[in-house]
Amino acid sequence: MRVLKTFYLCGLLCSFFSVTLLFAQDPWADFKFPTINFVDRDNGSTEGSKIYKKIIPDPQTYMKEVCRDVCRHFYRGADEVRDFDKLNYYLKYYDGISGKWGSPPEISIQFSTKYIQEYYSNNNNDDIKMEAEIIGVLFHEMTHGYQHEPKNCGGYQSGTEFFGFIEGLADGTRIRAGYHQNRRPGSSSSKWKAGYTNTGFFYNWIANNYDRDFYIKLNETCLSMNPWSLDKACNAILNKGADELWNEYSQKLSNIGTKPAVDFSADNTAVNGGEAVTFTNATTNAETCDWTFDGGTPRKSYEEKPPPITYETPGTYHVILVAHNKNPIGPGIKVKRDYIEVGPTCTADKTKIHPADFSLANYPNPVRQATTISFTVPRDGDAALTIFDPGGKTITTVIRGNVAAGAHQVRWNGTDAEGKRVGPGMYIYRLTHNGNIRTGRMVVSDYR
Repeated sequence: MRVLKTFYLCGLLCSFFSVTLLFAQDPWADFKFPTINFVDRDNGSTEGSKIYKKIIPDPQTYMKEVCRDVCRHFYRGADEVRDFDKLNYYLKYYDGISGKWGSPPEISIQFSTKYIQEYYSNNNNDDIKMEAEIIGVLFHEMTHGYQHEPKNCGGYQSGTEFFGFIEGLADGTRIRAGYHQNRRPGSSSSKWKAGYTNTGFFYNWIANNYDRDFYIKLNETCLSMNPWSLDKACNAILNKGADELWNEYSQKLSNIGTKPAVDFSADNTAVNGGEAVTFTNATTNAETCDWTFDGGTPRKSYEEKPPPITYETPGTYHVILVAHNKNPIGPGIKVKRDYIEVGPTCTADKTKIHPADFSLANYPNPVRQATTISFTVPRDGDAALTIFDPGGKTITTVIRGNVAAGAHQVRWNGTDAEGKRVGPGMYIYRLTHNGNIRTGRMVVSDYR
């Protein structure tokens, strides 16, 4: 009995560590969100203040997610990010656009409600364009909060290496995230030292043509180089000097090319909490993709075909796809506002069903040799039970065809469609039935 208990305990520990290691694979799971102090200094009295609150009803949650999304562009994971404890964000009516002051662990940003009002009016009261501008300005300013600063390369004035990097990376991050659609790349006598979009489009072009981790590696050179220069940084990263790269980039500006044509669709836009949505990418002329699924798990994907996205919390959520190719003009973007509706009794055809009548689970989980998948459907109809890997690739389809109303069980022995054992890791299993979807996750541990 003692031996059996020992083996049982070891099995539980192995399962625990398998799950722990799996979740530890996400380098952003432990991201430290700053405290957000949001203050409307207009107290809702200006048109710009009202527009902002209509577009961004929950600014604290919104800004926290932007903080993490910003850092993904120039850090590899949460453990590398500069300490940053508090963000003060002010709305105020004044001439200008936005400004930032302070340094980590506390920074402050002020955004002009006068500018918001004018931008909204000039863009035909388009909510999507207004939100893109709000998030674009925030991407720029938050880059300043998190980026490293280059050493001994001039001060904050146009034409210095310091200025070019500070403002270039801020606009470059905004461009890379897709939120500078109203600007075009251009040349300058100051080259990359001009900062803002002159440098930002140049950085983005380098990332698309030479090294997709260029922003990360460029930010890291600020820690190792003293004095810093872009020429030294580019030689260290790419074995090419900044002038050579700039000349190549400038020649491309005469034949700028076109942005990717971005589009996507979902197999279901109205789901119950706990269900998953499969997205189809219809983008053309693209080489890289950057998905954001607000309210979904995972929230970010960089795959052309993302995995099924699970939504747990009732609400309506945006889906955003940014796609890059090698031209200098920057990425294309598609934003579908309030595209996914999640509710406790919400289905694609709005038919009300009780959650207990449409259920899905498996046991044991974690899985060693095999697992039993149990499911219940509320009425007769076509059903499919499919297993995917974390990247969204179909492993096998366990059931496909007409299924009678009621409870069912099927056994999966951990093999793919060809009968081969799958490797250890996380797997997603999805039941579709009469347009409704349920999704579960299971961990397959080592068979040994």
